[in-house]
Amino acid sequence: MRGTQAFSGYLYALLAAGLWSVIGSLARFCFDSGMEPLEVAFWRAFLGGTCFLIHALVTGQARVKAADAVWFCLFGSCMVASFFAVFQFAIQASGAALAVILLYTAPAWVAVFSRVLFKERLSGR
Repeated sequence: MRGTQAFSGYLYALLAAGLWSVIGSLARFCFDSGMEPLEVAFWRAFLGGTCFLIHALVTGQARVKAADAVWFCLFGSCMVASFFAVFQFAIQASGAALAVILLYTAPAWVAVFSRVLFKERLSGR
């Protein structure tokens, strides 16, 4: 059984990587079809959130405390949606490759600008 679980984990990782790799091409297709970046971001968030919710409900893993539900929804609707929107604008403006490079080098840029603008010390940590 353990080998089957590990194998399915690899399949899920490959599937996730494959789906993630088409974001740029799919966004470009949507832009060429007349959609705006905010529309693309909306549908990405809506479809992804719907799939997530269905999976969480079916597997019994939808466990948000009532006291946390408001913050959970606010964070999801504001922060995640903002991230999706900005990412789509970056793809439209500069292409998927540069948008992804900027996305994954963001911590390094924060460190550099923190040093330059706020005179923060950089440490190994």
